[in-house]
Amino acid sequence: MAIYPRTVSAYAKLHRARRHYEELIKAVETYMRSEPYQVGFEHRQGKGPTYFVSAVHSVPADIPVMIGDIFHNHRGSLDHLAYQLVWVATGKEPVGMKQLYFPVCDSKEQYLKRQSSGDQFFHSISSNMRKAIDDIAPYKGGNDALWKLGILNNIDKHKTLVASAGMGVSINPGWGTLLGPPPDDPSIPEDVRKSLLDARKMLDDANVFLRLAEPIFPMKAGDAFLHGVGQNAPVKIQSYFALGVPGLIPPRPIGEAITEIATAVEDVATRLESFFVEP
Repeated sequence: MAIYPRTVSAYAKLHRARRHYEELIKAVETYMRSEPYQVGFEHRQGKGPTYFVSAVHSVPADIPVMIGDIFHNHRGSLDHLAYQLVWVATGKEPVGMKQLYFPVCDSKEQYLKRQSSGDQFFHSISSNMRKAIDDIAPYKGGNDALWKLGILNNIDKHKTLVASAGMGVSINPGWGTLLGPPPDDPSIPEDVRKSLLDARKMLDDANVFLRLAEPIFPMKAGDAFLHGVGQNAPVKIQSYFALGVPGLIPPRPIGEAITEIATAVEDVATRLESFFVEP
C-alpha cells in the first residue's frame, strides 16, 4: 500500500480507525465475559415452559462511541480521497466543499442519477477517474460493504448502533444422573471407582447446543428463546455482539462487520492510488 502526499490524510484516518477497532474489540470481549444476559423461566399461555431473556446489562458508554468513531474515520477517508481527486483533475484546490463527497448510494439508479445531475464531484473529475469510481460500484448491489458504511455512519449521527443477537441455546440435561449414585462397593478397585466418578462429572458438565432458526436481533429483555424444557435443566442463551439494522442489514459479529467495511475502504484507496502519483 503506497502512501503519497495527497493520500496522507486519507490513510491517517484509516490508521485511526484501526486503533479504535483494537480498543473496541478489547472492550467488547470484556463486556461479553461478564455474561450480560440473564435468563428467566415461566409458564406462558399456549407455549408452556418458557425460557426468556429476563435482563440485559447496559453496554458501556464508550463502546458505541468507538463504533461511531470507526465509521466516521472510514467515511472521512473516502471523502478525503474524493477531495484530492477533484484537486488533481482541476489543478486547483476545491472550493464550496458542501457537495463534494465520495458517492455512496442506495442503488445503481441513484448512483447514475447523481452522475448526470451536475454533481460537483462527478462534474470535476476526469473520465478516467469516473471509470475507476464506476468499477468500484459504490452502491447497494455493487459494493455492499460501502453501502453498509453509508447506512451505519448516517444512523450513528442520531443514535447508537450497538445490539446483540442470540444465536443458540446451551442446555445441561444432567446426564451424569443416568449413572446413578457413586458406587460404594469396597470390592470395586479404586482406579475403576475414580473412572466412574470422572465419567459422571464429564456427563454432568456436558451441554447440548441448539442453534436458533433465526437470530434474536436485537436481543432485549422479554425475548423468549426456548419452549418445552422443564425448569430443572440449566439453560444459557449463547449470544454474540452484533452489528446490523433490523429489516435492512442482517446482524453479524461486530469484528466481521467492521472488517468487511474497512477492507472495502482500503481497497478504494488502493484502486485510486495511480491518480495521486507525482513525478
